[in-house]
Amino acid sequence: MRILIFGAGVCGSVLGAFLAKGGVDVTMLARGQRYEEIKQNGIILVDYQTSEQTIVQVPVITEEEYDQNPVNFDFILAILGHHQVEEAFPILAKISPPAPIFFLGNNCSGPEDYIQGVGRERVLLGMANAGGVRENGIITYISPNFGKKIPLHLGEIDGKITPRLRSFQVMLKTAGIRVKFLPNVDNFLKNHVAGLLPIIEALYHENGDLTNLGKNKSIIKLAVQATKENFHALGALGIPGDSTKWIPSFFLVMLYSKFCRMHIAEIGLRGHAMSANGKEEMANLMKEFRKLIIQSQVPTPSFDKLSEGIGG
Repeated sequence: MRILIFGAGVCGSVLGAFLAKGGVDVTMLARGQRYEEIKQNGIILVDYQTSEQTIVQVPVITEEEYDQNPVNFDFILAILGHHQVEEAFPILAKISPPAPIFFLGNNCSGPEDYIQGVGRERVLLGMANAGGVRENGIITYISPNFGKKIPLHLGEIDGKITPRLRSFQVMLKTAGIRVKFLPNVDNFLKNHVAGLLPIIEALYHENGDLTNLGKNKSIIKLAVQATKENFHALGALGIPGDSTKWIPSFFLVMLYSKFCRMHIAEIGLRGHAMSANGKEEMANLMKEFRKLIIQSQVPTPSFDKLSEGIGG
């Protein structure tokens, strides 16, 4: 089975390396400096928990090289920010046209633009659980199967568990990556964004300083209230909310404060959120999520206050 990773950023590189180590035939599609880094040095990973460094050699191609020598892939993993996808559609559409494409990334506007870009029959959705930061070509990463408890969430648009999902699951299993199929992956992605934006906006409020954020109980409390408002808005649209909405606010404030003091917050949250690409992605997600709030007609005063003048 041949896999193309489209998007050689942190998540794409980590998943590509794990699959390659598991014996999967993986090719990365990259450009510019990232293409040169992978071609010359391979994918260099540092486990944030153990500080162990691993170098994985993975074939890498550019769009131009694919055009000169097109090959067939069984699956494509498009691991891009939602704001980057539209630009990628013309390229994705011409690569192995029958091959299913997993769009693994934040998205709260639904699959419609993916369908228009590459065709309904090719679109699958999911969330890449890998994360980390890249500096000088080296990625300090969080495993895509962090703690062996968090699976890779995947699903068909219609929620069916199809043979192609099963075959993909078998392939991931060889790389030690667990998979959970979701009956409504679109709802899952919307809930993820609903919970993500408030803590990101709180981080921006503290100019990216996690230590200060962890100490600022008032802004964390506002983020918790905003999160609950967001889930309420989704509920009004008939989208079942995350179980977080049932957890007492004081307990969530304590958890958020503790999380901000953990190194994993630096690797899994701050690194991407404070990058230029991350800020652009969050601004795009904010714009799209506000459309859902307007549709819901649910007041979100805490979310409005938190994001006022920051990116909302």
